[in-house]
Amino acid sequence: MAANRIAAIIAMLALWSPPARAHEAGLGHQDVKSGPDAVYRVAQHGKWGFINVKGEFVIQPSFEAADDFNEGLARVMIGGKWGYIDAKGQTAIEPKYSDAGDFAEGLAPVELDGKWGYIDPKGEFAIKPQFFLKGSKEAAGEFTEGLALVATGSRWGFIDKTGGLVIPAQFSEATPFSEGLAAVVMGNPTLRRWGYIDVAGKPVIQPGYEEACPFSQGLACVKKDGKWGYLDKRGKWALDAEYDFAHFFREGLAAVERSGKWGFIDPSGAAVIEPQFKMGFSFSEGLALVQIGENYGFIDKTGKVVIDPQPDFVAGFSGELAPTTRVAGCEEDGVIKLEVKTAYVNKTGKRVWQSEGYDLDVQEAKSDVPPAR
Repeated sequence: MAANRIAAIIAMLALWSPPARAHEAGLGHQDVKSGPDAVYRVAQHGKWGFINVKGEFVIQPSFEAADDFNEGLARVMIGGKWGYIDAKGQTAIEPKYSDAGDFAEGLAPVELDGKWGYIDPKGEFAIKPQFFLKGSKEAAGEFTEGLALVATGSRWGFIDKTGGLVIPAQFSEATPFSEGLAAVVMGNPTLRRWGYIDVAGKPVIQPGYEEACPFSQGLACVKKDGKWGYLDKRGKWALDAEYDFAHFFREGLAAVERSGKWGFIDPSGAAVIEPQFKMGFSFSEGLALVQIGENYGFIDKTGKVVIDPQPDFVAGFSGELAPTTRVAGCEEDGVIKLEVKTAYVNKTGKRVWQSEGYDLDVQEAKSDVPPAR
């Protein structure tokens, strides 16, 4: 029984760790690291800092929480509040926000006194705090394609950079715009059927799908009657709903599942890499994370394993590095003790940095670990 509890907690931590959270986050807002000046966030002894591609600290661990750099700034937590630092680790925007998002298209969503607004890189409000969602903490997203998803009361809509509500708050669920379209739940929210609207708010693909992904490379994966397929922008089936699961297209390929095995297809539906993996994820930087047995490795676009499988929970590459998480556990006197170690590997599979690890005690009676932000 103890072993089962430990395994369950390890699985939850792996799914909720920052690397895993970032892996398949979506298409509208992506942080792509490239070049010799790219930096990566890391945790050491419970504090967050940043390393370079060589694994050297460029900003020492000193923050309670941190996210990646976007548009030259990274959000960090100091004293329980969120602010922003520059590439030198200096405070660019004072930490005073209860919550905050990343900069995108020149603005970042922040929460102040229970309402969300948008600030510019100087920390000045470009759109005053006014957005909120009943029963939820987050009520504003990053800008994509000139529009941002916001909530007023109990519904979602879209604003432009003046703060004007250009698409009224009428949707119970919605995703950011991607390639000119956004997936939204229309009609009866209890039925939860997804369709797509254009930037004017006009429905262009009628609701009828149980799940819907952002458009990527002209196609969107959707779930219909329990199976996944791909729509074009007219709402026509480009690839019939015949997959058990599917990811969006990236770098010309998409990971799909058939009969419990994952492979990769091109936009015509041709199997470029035959189904053979326990799990598969989208390509990034020419490599895709796959699960082989109980371990995780990377393949290239021919399906060749280029980084051997290992037991670490790995996320996709961003620039030259990919984050990994290794969790081990034991039970002593009714207390589950976990050791969590994070690392970064390069495209040869070599570890360029590894944390010294930290212990996390989880009481048996309170084994539901809260998810990371």
